[in-house]
Amino acid sequence: MNNLVVIIYDSIMNSVFEGQILTPLLNNLKKNPTLSIHLISFEKTPINCKTRNSILAHSTHLHLHIFKKTPLFLGSLSIILESRQLKKFLKTLTSYTLQARGPLAGALALSGLTPHCSQLLIQLRGLLAEEFLYTASHKKQTWCQKIITYLRYKQLHAFEKCVYQWQPPQNFTFILESVSPALQEYLQSNFTLHTNNLTIANNDIPPVVPNHQKQLWRTQIRALLPIQKDTTIFVYNGSCKPWQCFKETVEFFKRKYLEEPNSYLLVLSADSQECLGIIQYNNLPDISYLITHVPHHEIYAYLCASDIGLIFREKHIVNWSSRPTKALEYHAAGLTIIHNNTIAYLDHKNEKHII
Repeated sequence: MNNLVVIIYDSIMNSVFEGQILTPLLNNLKKNPTLSIHLISFEKTPINCKTRNSILAHSTHLHLHIFKKTPLFLGSLSIILESRQLKKFLKTLTSYTLQARGPLAGALALSGLTPHCSQLLIQLRGLLAEEFLYTASHKKQTWCQKIITYLRYKQLHAFEKCVYQWQPPQNFTFILESVSPALQEYLQSNFTLHTNNLTIANNDIPPVVPNHQKQLWRTQIRALLPIQKDTTIFVYNGSCKPWQCFKETVEFFKRKYLEEPNSYLLVLSADSQECLGIIQYNNLPDISYLITHVPHHEIYAYLCASDIGLIFREKHIVNWSSRPTKALEYHAAGLTIIHNNTIAYLDHKNEKHII
């Protein structure tokens, strides 16, 4: 058996786990029958047996290991404490390749590395320090909190630098995998990278839904909602967090609805009450929208019932260098995407944008 060890640090309970982590791993197992995958997740709270079993039921070659994450991230101290668990496990393997999701998982991988590892691939999904600072900028903070935020930002930036600039030993393969060319360009411009193996992720991109399946779901979901066959459905798939610009999305749709009353807004979100408040503030007629939340495995059915995907973001390097999961899902469902030219990945794809 060939052993692939996969380390994640953002929990198997994360909303992207099924689509962006589990599904690509299962596809990998289908292609490689001699592969054995050890999925290691660092969790602050215990994972119940039902969740464990639902993951393990997919394949006997998939093994799940839950390690304890420190309740509060304490920088190098947390990495040292957590990497002991990792190293103890890795020592039981005679040979393996290692894959880490994000720079914190990458730091753990580097700290727990044993001589039996032949390759380390670190998947870079975004800019850790910049994302932290960007998120904090949307919160009201006292001057004391701002100082703490700045210190944490510098700490996270130091972790990124340590991981990106790691110098591998001879005859060892070290790969940095970015989700977008824009992210790769940013890393090359802002860090000294000691690896020639820079790649762009593509194995986690969901396949395009076959046309016959798309038409079947389109008919079924429109009948279920119910929505007329000739209605143009604009879909928003996401949360109500400020940086996802739901307010701007609703304002855009309102203009479209006034121009074309045959338009309809389908909101797929767990933040139903927050979304409803914004929609009501904009005085959208009740007949012009629907807010609902569906399990991930049903998302594509609802997307295929739609015509146009909406994805707006604020102008920031975090968004410009990203490759939003929602955009991948829109593409898989064959939707036209309207955006506001703040994501390089969409601009590169020549999707429609508004200014």
